Amino acid sequence: ALKRVGQLLDPEEPVPEEPWELPLGLCWHSVDMQQSGELEQVHQLLQDHYIESKNGAFRICYSKDFLEWDMGSAGKEWLLGVREEDTLLGFIAATPIKLQTPTSLQPERCAEINFFCLHSRLRKMEHKGVSLARIMILEITRRVYNGPQTRLALYTGAQEPSSC
Repeated sequence: ALKRVGQLLDPEEPVPEEPWELPLGLCWHSVDMQQSGELEQVHQLLQDHYIESKNGAFRICYSKDFLEWDMGSAGKEWLLGVREEDTLLGFIAATPIKLQTPTSLQPERCAEINFFCLHSRLRKMEHKGVSLARIMILEITRRVYNGPQTRLALYTGAQEPSSC
């Protein structure tokens, strides 16, 4: 059975070694942004399905150069895609950062989670009662936690701005 995201954050609970199960026909893919074909697929997915206004009049769009620069420090295991055959239908990135709070003695190694995008036709998809979006969050969290000395991931959320 799948667990809630918060359960992965419990230091008393071991982090799963095996990837989370995906619905039939989909598979995990570690994206290599150094490969121009993969960079192109990530760029196209984000361009067509990333954050947009409800009426589709506004969408955030990044250049390939920016994406390559922003995710350049992440290893392939932290650039996670969901594929259906050769088509990239989902993507989520974790990039290593150092975070220092006013109470910490030294910066802590963390992961910044960004560019979470699912093709519009998969946004309501579930597997064993859990949304595909939640499964992607669980998997990127698992990969971050199984990485070198990283036990904190920072996530952001988006909300459409209200009209003025």
